[in-house]
Amino acid sequence: MFLSRAIKKIVLLPLFVMMAIMISPLHAISMTSDLPINNIFSEVANKTTPAVVYITAELIASPYNQQQQQPAAPPLDLFEQFFGPRNPGMQQQQQQQQQQKQYSQGSGFLVSVDGYILTNNHVIANTQNIVVTLVDGNEYDAEVIGTDPSTDLAVIKISDEDKEFPFLTLGNSDILSIGEWVLAIGNPLGFQTSVSAGIVSAKNRGNLNLSSYEDFIQTDAAINMGNSGGPLVNLDGKVVGINAGLASNNGGYIGIGFAIPSTMAKTVMMQLIETGTVSHGFLGASLQNVTNDLAEAFDLEAVKGAIIADIVKDGAADKSGVERGDIVLEYDDIIVENMNTFRNAIGLMEPGTETLLTIKREGKIIEVPVIIGAHPDNIASEAISASVTQKIGLIVEPLDDDAAQKLGYIDEEGTVVTSVRPQSPADIAGIRPGALIISVNHKKVNDPEEFEKALSDNDSDKALILVKQGPMTLYITLKTK
Repeated sequence: MFLSRAIKKIVLLPLFVMMAIMISPLHAISMTSDLPINNIFSEVANKTTPAVVYITAELIASPYNQQQQQPAAPPLDLFEQFFGPRNPGMQQQQQQQQQQKQYSQGSGFLVSVDGYILTNNHVIANTQNIVVTLVDGNEYDAEVIGTDPSTDLAVIKISDEDKEFPFLTLGNSDILSIGEWVLAIGNPLGFQTSVSAGIVSAKNRGNLNLSSYEDFIQTDAAINMGNSGGPLVNLDGKVVGINAGLASNNGGYIGIGFAIPSTMAKTVMMQLIETGTVSHGFLGASLQNVTNDLAEAFDLEAVKGAIIADIVKDGAADKSGVERGDIVLEYDDIIVENMNTFRNAIGLMEPGTETLLTIKREGKIIEVPVIIGAHPDNIASEAISASVTQKIGLIVEPLDDDAAQKLGYIDEEGTVVTSVRPQSPADIAGIRPGALIISVNHKKVNDPEEFEKALSDNDSDKALILVKQGPMTLYITLKTK
């Protein structure tokens, strides 16, 4: 993504590596602040790092990403950097092994005494055999409790009946001040339990294309590849953010990092722990930011609020009487600063929640109660048992003339994929929206009904699918049960 003409890219932070872990143990959590600043940093680091974990997971290869992914670089070896390879033959063998398997590496932190861990979704997406390493060197196999790609958050869990794990507490990111000191903790570039200090540079950053719901904290605390999922803590040792990305023109740190605010993370985390899924609210309206010109045109006192640019028929807004051209100034007496913060607030509400919108319409201030609906993604995920097609994570449509022309499938026959549920069997297999499914187990499927029947008739737990995506046509195996 381009942040400016200087071509600064927004980078998600998993690092694909294979490495051994050697970390020295530390202790648990609570904070005082009547100390010199360097002592405070040391105190916070000593009391928070025991709960920060190192996460490695084997990437699940797909026919598509195998052709696109490059083998990961090995972790930095300072000896070899200065003196050359210790054993050239062994190094070559290790490089060959690395080309055969790729690993995702990132960070996370314990949030409970019984082993729940909060991290980024992109650290564990499309992976298997997740291993968590604590600062004392102990390793644990982790299970996935739940993921939410829309916020790029995930919860995994480790277990040990004989141990109470150290854990961190989520603080209140809403009261963070610009210029406030924070520490970023994680495993950048494979260096375990690394701590960097900085300040809160900005709040409410959006439009970074890191996730669907964006309200990032910007910090100049050093964040690099591999910091993903690690905590951003204040000087009380409370987690105020989850490190998620950086702006860079070369993939490395240039002083601009981003963290998911803890208030957003807490809402998502609790739902994932309780149910394994997250249900996002949906207003059913297209929103537009208020600019200086629009504020003047709508006679607004400040450049704040969100304009209702369009209404989804029979959606929550439509049913409640919200109209195109309305300007939402507040929800439940909370001022709408901009479109992004309002959209995030709605998305984090559970479907069925009633919220009171304060709206300016044709010069008048009115209040409109709205019952928040369910996001279409929620509806799809709740219906996955309705068919095998949905169970494997696909929505498909017939290949009509318009779709054939648009996608380049002239003179082709098959079924077009219009949507792929994240982390579903189809997603893991590498199927993407726009793919053309030609056959299942060597039987042609010319429409969604034939595709569903071919999957239903499949006796095995895997099906052989012939797929064309763009110029590539290839066979893949797809888990169906």
